[in-house]
Amino acid sequence: MVGTHSKPRKIKSKFDNHTSSVHGIEGFRDETKKDQEKTDNSANNRVLLVFTLLIVLVSLIYYT
Repeated sequence: MVGTHSKPRKIKSKFDNHTSSVHGIEGFRDETKKDQEKTDNSANNRVLLVFTLLIVLVSLIYYT
């Protein structure tokens, strides 16, 4: 339940952990590469799912 005295939530950016200068540019590159690989894997999974569903739908229409 949200009241009038509730504290606003801070929206965390996915790059918040990259803004630290402790790791330097190499740490930033490594973290960015990991994030990119996760994004690529998610995109590949979505494409595979959509393609599979499309094949199933076309085969159901064609063979009925």
